[in-house]
Formats: sequence, C-alpha cells, structure tokens
Amino acid sequence: MYCQKCGKTNPADLAYCGHCGTKILTQQIVPASARTSSPTLVPVLIGLLIGVGIVGIALFIYLNANNHTDTQFNANVYVSNSNWSRTDANYYADNGNAPVNTITQHSIVNSTFPVGSSSYHYYPFTLPSSSHVSGHFRASGGANDIEVLLVDQDGYENFINHHSADTYYRSTGYVTRDRINVNLSAGNYVLIFSNTAALLTNKVVTANVHADY
Repeated sequence: MYCQKCGKTNPADLAYCGHCGTKILTQQIVPASARTSSPTLVPVLIGLLIGVGIVGIALFIYLNANNHTDTQFNANVYVSNSNWSRTDANYYADNGNAPVNTITQHSIVNSTFPVGSSSYHYYPFTLPSSSHVSGHFRASGGANDIEVLLVDQDGYENFINHHSADTYYRSTGYVTRDRINVNLSAGNYVLIFSNTAALLTNKVVTANVHADY
C-alpha cells in the first residue's frame, strides 16, 4: 500500500506508514510516479496503413512498366455466307498499334453436282487483285471423266459459241480427276466443267476450288 503523504510503499497489513508515520488510508490513490499507461493503437494502425499504401503504389508502378510486351498470334475467322469461305489473318500487336497482313480465301466451288450429257456446268467469279487459284476435282458416271477449263470472259463467249478459246487451265481432254494450280491477275473468269462430248451419259463431279489473294 502507498502512503498518501510520502508516497512510499508499505506492507498491506500496516495501518501507519513505516517511513513517515502517517495513517494509511484504506482507499489508495496511486501516485503518478507509480502509474503505467498503455500505448494507444491509433498511431500504430496509421503507420501500418501508410506502409501498405506505399508498397501497393510501388507494386502497381512496377507491374504497369512491365506490362507492355510484344504479342504475336494467328487467327482464323470463318465467314458463313455463299461467297466467302475463310479469311486467314496474321496479326502483330505492338503496344496497341497492330498492322495487319491479311490473306483472303474465296471459294469458287466446293460441292458435288451433276453435269448432264451434251451439256456443261460453269462457275463465274471475279478476282479483285492478283490471285492464286488452286483445288481439285473428281468425276464419276459413264467413263468417270469430265473436261475442265478455266477461261476469262472472252474465252467463255468463244466456248459457248463452239469456238476455240484461250485457257488458263485445261485438263488433258476428259479425265477422272486432276488438280488446278494457276496464278491469275485481277479480272472476271469462268470455271467450266464440260460434258458436251458425251451424247448419252451423265456425270457427277465433286470439286473444291478456291482463290487466295
């Protein structure tokens, strides 16, 4: 127990202070020198929040500075309509500025169709720029053969009037199957599957021919 006069500590069973003789009160007042105080948590929490904020800002700046990397990827975009079959695009992205180099594939024919005796089947198409035309075909029925010609507009008029025509591709007479592989400039063309020499037999042709430009 503390003496209220001299502030000295005394045993709990003493009624008078052993140092100054003053009567010790039962209700003790703790002297200021003997009091302890707990440190407040507010400054500590504020310090922690400031530290976390500084670390977060530094991390954001670091990640943002290393986020601008060059990316290269390929994309195949399929267009569903009667004229266009596929567009193949190679993109090179550099910090949001992406020049595009595009190769377009245009389907000329991709189907199976009949060609009657003494008749022909044809597919007109237009090329907007220099192109590579390629593909294959196969005939069945009769002697399993067909004649195939690739001509321009003038050549087509000569063909339908039974005159000789300049061709960009012509099968070696009537054949069962063959491949087409030619380069053409911009213009109008016609792909012809002719069965005009067959007087009685019908043919069935499966063909897949396209232009790349």
